[in-house]
Amino acid sequence: MVNKKCNVSKYASIWLITTITLNKSRLMVMLVLRICGGDFMEILIVSSKENADKIINDALSNLNFEVEIENLNDENEKDFKFEKNYSLVFINDEDFFDYSYHFKAFVFSHLLKTKTPTMVFLDDKKRVDVFCGLNLMDYFFTPVDWQRVGLRIKIIEQNKTNSIIKLAEDSVPNKYVIKTKGEVLLLDYDQIRFFEKEGKKLYVHLVDQTVTVNESVKALMTKIPKSFVRVHNSYVVNTKYISKIVEVGNRSYQIKFDNFERVAYMSRYRSDALLKDFYKLDNKESVKVANI
Repeated sequence: MVNKKCNVSKYASIWLITTITLNKSRLMVMLVLRICGGDFMEILIVSSKENADKIINDALSNLNFEVEIENLNDENEKDFKFEKNYSLVFINDEDFFDYSYHFKAFVFSHLLKTKTPTMVFLDDKKRVDVFCGLNLMDYFFTPVDWQRVGLRIKIIEQNKTNSIIKLAEDSVPNKYVIKTKGEVLLLDYDQIRFFEKEGKKLYVHLVDQTVTVNESVKALMTKIPKSFVRVHNSYVVNTKYISKIVEVGNRSYQIKFDNFERVAYMSRYRSDALLKDFYKLDNKESVKVANI
């Protein structure tokens, strides 16, 4: 077993914990879905020890994340047990081709059953078909492009992370899910005052902090509650906490919130979404506005 650093998130298992923060006499309860397991990725390398060391040095040494690596070969086959839920399996066919039928059957039966993501290093292009029944994420011919191997590892990690986020959204539908480094935050919508889009960043303005995420407003609108209304190309507001709408010019309004210093802006061409459709006001004159 070997521990290395590599730039991959751990995603094999997850749990929910509750973090309670007391801020300015206001109690904020935030559910946190942690990507767990001590921030590591479990990898099995099926090859000789010499070639396993090469894979570790060439494929994993430039990544900034801890991994737990096990090596399965014909020397330790008798004592080896598939007891872990591996995130990824590497097979070096140069060694695998020479192993016994029993060894190959032992490996294939487990990988077929678990559908573990697998990458294969091949000397002979004709042997690709041997591995096609597995959950084959990619295969590489010698000489191996190790940079491409690293990119494929990151894609596998991202797919698993996306699965966690989807699980979180399905399991806790009344929360806004945010992926940050090492964890996934599940935010109560009542803690959010408004969303603000600037460039590629989406700022989530909470009661006591602002969180930055990479998400489009279009994607955001598909999952937030109906109490949130898009009032500008760059602003989506929580209507539960609006205290005042102030006209700041011929083409825009400023939206203020209860006990909250930051403000959002509403464009005139989107004002109907809030004033008419949400508040059921017939015209501008029905709204009490004031010049700043």
